[in-house]
Amino acid sequence: MLLSHLHADHCLDIPGLLVWRRYSPNAPTGRVPVYGPAGTAQRLGVASAEVAGEVDDVSDTLDIRPLSDGGTFRFGALTISPSKVDHPPKPTDSASPATPVARSSTRATPACATR
Repeated sequence: MLLSHLHADHCLDIPGLLVWRRYSPNAPTGRVPVYGPAGTAQRLGVASAEVAGEVDDVSDTLDIRPLSDGGTFRFGALTISPSKVDHPPKPTDSASPATPVARSSTRATPACATR
């Protein structure tokens, strides 16, 4: 999986996937590679925790691979080049840095990010 940023509409279906992969008798084995911005494991762990205020350790199911600004990597047939961009809602603190997000060099689509 490739997460461009951590807004709810982009990442909060993953806790359901975690439940299926952990408990289904027919789930595939191995960890799912998940490329995402800094904070991906924390965001998904909070969303999938069984108790409010706790953080689920998702490393049994997901192989979180952080995106970094300026690097490139292969994702299937695509070459991904993460870069920092602004994406609403804008942070209230104007000093907050943008988050690196993935942008494919083979398709012209705008990249999105959150802090």
